[in-house]
Amino acid sequence: MKSLFVGNMSFQTTEGDLRALFEAYGKVTRVHLATDRETGRARGFAFIEMPNDDEAAHLPLGLSLQIRSATEG
Repeated sequence: MKSLFVGNMSFQTTEGDLRALFEAYGKVTRVHLATDRETGRARGFAFIEMPNDDEAAHLPLGLSLQIRSATEG
């Protein structure tokens, strides 16, 4: 399983938007869109879990989002 950090997102991005984007490249098991505890507004980043490492490795990094493995330092 690969956990990916996605940053530089529009504050209007929804979990459905992210799921649709990433499912074009493989199965998505979880989307966690970070929100502010006080306001409930999106914080501009999320975590995506994909069960197949090979599918996750073939994501196009030229998207206007910052995508990297959540385990990278």
